Amino acid sequence: MQIETENEIRYLMYEDLPSFERFANWHYDLEINLPGLEVIHEMLKKMEDLKQKNRELMNKLSAISDKYEDG
Repeated sequence: MQIETENEIRYLMYEDLPSFERFANWHYDLEINLPGLEVIHEMLKKMEDLKQKNRELMNKLSAISDKYEDG
């Protein structure tokens, strides 16, 4: 999440609202503390990175497979 500061007032970016709401719900509904939310946030970022890398590798594998099938 990105927080902007203007005239000493902090603003959350509009595109970050869904994530903020999810973390707020986890905090209040599941009683997850701030350090726990930070750990979850980092894990979710790592999972997204791994998903992206997996997609890239699958695309490369598909391209290699297509190359050998056509050749």
